[in-house]
Amino acid sequence: MSHQTNKTRLSESLGQIVVSFKALEQALEAIIYCCMEISPAQARIMMNSISFSTKVTTMEFLLRELHADDELGKLSITLQEFIERCTYCERQRNEWVRSYWIPELEADAGMVRRLGGQLANSDSEFTLEIIHLAELESFILCLNATVTYLHAFHQKLFTSFERVQGPEHFQRYLRTQLYVGNDAR
Repeated sequence: MSHQTNKTRLSESLGQIVVSFKALEQALEAIIYCCMEISPAQARIMMNSISFSTKVTTMEFLLRELHADDELGKLSITLQEFIERCTYCERQRNEWVRSYWIPELEADAGMVRRLGGQLANSDSEFTLEIIHLAELESFILCLNATVTYLHAFHQKLFTSFERVQGPEHFQRYLRTQLYVGNDAR
């Protein structure tokens, strides 16, 4: 019975990691879009063509371009912390989602195994690692908290400086459908 529970929890956790990471990516896109004076269609096309790490770098560049570090004050420190946290989230998401998970019949409750690889003297050596499902579930909480904090950061930038558009402006971006005719507008 614990095998089925572990397998279900693993599937749910991996799915939630993907969904929560997409929410994090959209929070970055919201700040980028709200810093720029372009149409929602142009922004959608641009955002679809750049990687997550490029979105993080773009967000930082745009915010630093609009605000001097001394003007941002503590928000500059917060921005740097977001950059580091987003980098961590991407690295951790890639590690969890791209792992080869091993289903086990005799697994303890709350535990799963995955195949881990280590390079040693040009020979690939694989090990079986025990992963507590609570680690994946904790990472989901980390992702969701980062999304919430990023939305609050966006709101703070809007209310403090009014150089970026408000978070509600992002809804136009989200409602914009991508289709071939977008590039003609």
